Amino acid sequence: MTRNTPRLFVDQPAFAGHDLSFSREHAHYLIDVMRLTSGDQAIVFNGRDGEWHVELTETGRRKALGKFIRQIRPQPVSTGPNLYFAPVKRTGTQFIVEKATELGVRSLRPITTEYTDRVQVRVDRLRANAIEAAEQCGRIDVPEIHEPVDLRSIVDGWPAGQAMVVADETRSGDAVLSVVREMDNSGPPPTFMIGPQGGFSETELVFLRALPFVTIVDLGPRILRAETAAVAVLTCWQAACGDWS
Repeated sequence: MTRNTPRLFVDQPAFAGHDLSFSREHAHYLIDVMRLTSGDQAIVFNGRDGEWHVELTETGRRKALGKFIRQIRPQPVSTGPNLYFAPVKRTGTQFIVEKATELGVRSLRPITTEYTDRVQVRVDRLRANAIEAAEQCGRIDVPEIHEPVDLRSIVDGWPAGQAMVVADETRSGDAVLSVVREMDNSGPPPTFMIGPQGGFSETELVFLRALPFVTIVDLGPRILRAETAAVAVLTCWQAACGDWS
């Protein structure tokens, strides 16, 4: 295996000796782009059964078959945080999903706020973005992408003991790094929430501050774009509590 060995997500069971049928898109990539032929190997994962070496057993026009050879890594238990975020225009939402995947989140959920950009959110497309990011960054799981919800509905069925950390551009909270350093990592992974480009409304901040599981944090003296704020809070978490620490 080399650094150029193709690495793909496949939604099929993985165990030694099991046959694998690649999708037409994957077959095109393996055969026409990577120039693989029968006998060559690829790396695959399905988010459930770990990471595997697969040997191509048949290649043809838009068709590729393989066989699972051996497991490279077992499936880990995801310990990353969750990210709630307000979708943004153009490629901003895609950027958030990609970078959050690279930074180890276990799930993402778009939220609707008073100032959220009016954009169509397609969960299937966001999942495709997350899969592609997982393929590229070496993850062997894919974060779950939830359907969008209204901000005020988050209190319904909120898990006991799970903290929510909300980034507030009005600087009403403590510094984010000091907050994450003091987190109790023995409980459920925290949820981070990033607002829209215009920030949360004052009414929304009053609502959030009143929730017992919410901690408001400050991201510093500069006003950050929503995409930058998401990367900033997740980077702080990784440095203080995640697999960087």
